[in-house]
Amino acid sequence: MEKTLKVFNELEKTGQIRRYVVGGGIAVLFYAEPILTYDLDVFCLLPVCSPPAAGRSGSPAERGGLITLSPIYEYLQKKGYSVQEERIVIEGIPVRFIPAYNELVEEAVEKAREEAQIDMPYLENVLKRHGLQEKWSKFRRRYREE
Repeated sequence: MEKTLKVFNELEKTGQIRRYVVGGGIAVLFYAEPILTYDLDVFCLLPVCSPPAAGRSGSPAERGGLITLSPIYEYLQKKGYSVQEERIVIEGIPVRFIPAYNELVEEAVEKAREEAQIDMPYLENVLKRHGLQEKWSKFRRRYREE
């Protein structure tokens, strides 16, 4: 895993991606019971390819911009890594790059910290801004019942 993470850092350093955060089943291993997973999900911010349309905000997809992972795959293939379906195998680990697809995911990637204490006022602010307060309440009620 360490070698794979070094490749992600290189992608960030060379400008192939602006920022990344590990997600999916492997990320859950840090916070929950182990589960079977076949790949490593990496949420990433991509370089801006074109300026947003006047007055439009949000992620590249929400702004109508083209999202392509081709530069990342081409870069990694030149370094000798192979493609399997939609994944690229980096140091023996199948990796799926997932571009941040909305403002909530962009903020999560930008603000990601490993093993951080939960900042409840910040979390409550994010939940409010993205209309997720009711879902959070349902999740907490369910979690307390189990």
